[in-house]
Amino acid sequence: MARPASPRELNVTAPTPTRPLRILIADDNRDAADSLRELLLLAGHAVEVCYDGDDAAPLAEAFHPDVCILDLWMPVTGWEAARRLREWAGERPLLLLALTGLPKVEPISERAGFDAHYLKSSDPKDLVAALADYASRSHAY
Repeated sequence: MARPASPRELNVTAPTPTRPLRILIADDNRDAADSLRELLLLAGHAVEVCYDGDDAAPLAEAFHPDVCILDLWMPVTGWEAARRLREWAGERPLLLLALTGLPKVEPISERAGFDAHYLKSSDPKDLVAALADYASRSHAY
């Protein structure tokens, strides 16, 4: 299995958000989650990581994220974690992003309440740019 590229190897020049976001990542692929964490930290965001969907809601309660990036295929799936996070958030703004290697599940993730769907194989600059755009338009807190 190939090792994921580090943020430095990706040579990402991230747009600077108007304000840092608090981002929670839940992915059972530790290397992928940790690499994404490093990339988002370089972009100026505060980031917490868990490696199981079951840990996402308790971490959210402690961390109060603006954005949650959830792998769909992990123990306690991203769909279940999304449901729990929507319950936790209530009326509070929370951007939920699905992250998976399978493109055919995008319509399912939308119906499950995700705001957007990203493929693990896509250019990470797209996700970083989308988060910078969200930060510039968001009035969370």
